[in-house]
Amino acid sequence: MGSYLPKRRLWTERLFDLFPIGNVHSRVSFIVVRLVRFLCFSSVFWITGFVVVIIQGMNSLIGMPLLFLVALNMTYFSVGAFIVFLMSGWFRNKWSWFFEWSALLLKLSEPEFNKLRDRLERFINSFYPCLAFAFATYIGFTIVPQLNTLIEAIERPSFYWYVGMTFVSNLFIGTGLWMTVSMWIAIFLTFRQPLNLELSRRINRDFRPLAVWALKVSLIYFAYLTLSIVMQSPAFNPVSYLWGTNLFVIVMGLMILLGVFAFLLPFYNIHRTVVKLKQQELEAIEEESNKLMQELTETLAKYPAGDSKDNISLINSRLNILHIRERSVTEADEWPIDMTILSILFGIILIPIFTEIIINLISSQMV
Repeated sequence: MGSYLPKRRLWTERLFDLFPIGNVHSRVSFIVVRLVRFLCFSSVFWITGFVVVIIQGMNSLIGMPLLFLVALNMTYFSVGAFIVFLMSGWFRNKWSWFFEWSALLLKLSEPEFNKLRDRLERFINSFYPCLAFAFATYIGFTIVPQLNTLIEAIERPSFYWYVGMTFVSNLFIGTGLWMTVSMWIAIFLTFRQPLNLELSRRINRDFRPLAVWALKVSLIYFAYLTLSIVMQSPAFNPVSYLWGTNLFVIVMGLMILLGVFAFLLPFYNIHRTVVKLKQQELEAIEEESNKLMQELTETLAKYPAGDSKDNISLINSRLNILHIRERSVTEADEWPIDMTILSILFGIILIPIFTEIIINLISSQMV
């Protein structure tokens, strides 16, 4: 269906284009250009943060020196937001590849595929889920736990900077999560369409490009989760309202399960489709084999042995072909991912788990 570049863009890409600095020619230039444009964007928040420090002085907002609070928030924001900016551009390029690649695997006409692609583009580039996440986390993790403190600080300039900075940070976190979640959902919905698959021992190799992309996204997802664990730890956030609480453990556990489930679900759907194809093929082979056996029986009963020799030989040849087909179908791969991919995924999952365990051990030794 030809080369395709997605027409719609996520809000981060539209924001990114407001700073037309540099051209992308390679992977290195892609990162450099993104970094330079991001520095231009984030400088607004750095400057306003330190202007607040100058205006208000070194007073405290929520129990920490204001300068430390500004530096802490901006460091966390800068690292997380830059990762999202990189992901945004990378996803835009990968969606171009995905639409071209998946078009070959779907039994859809070009108009049907274009309609599916346009619907998925609107879905994955939607701004509203990112905004909803920002509001929900801002109310749940900032307003509610710190309501009394924020009310006391409402007349200070630092209050407005802190409120705005926290909301924008949550918006970027929500965007990063939405890119990941929407990718899994889009892949799942794509491969719920009629598939143009051939049973073979190469299915997991055919789907390896998709599996590798999924692994890279999982690595980013769990790295960002690890960063959140580190930034919420006592070493970086002495007044954290979440660290060490049951809510924190539950949220982190759910986020880890979400990452695992999201990775496996699209491939499990493909697995079910392959298993169904194998079953249909084996049923067709069995039906044809029964017909040939009946034909062979009738031939032997109808003609003398000498007269039926050619017919019997032909039927046996057809039966042998069916046996070969049956063996080939039976031995065909049922999963589009292999143990190597699953082993790498398991190693990635352990990163945030071990990080939290290590931080807890270090914190208990310091008490």
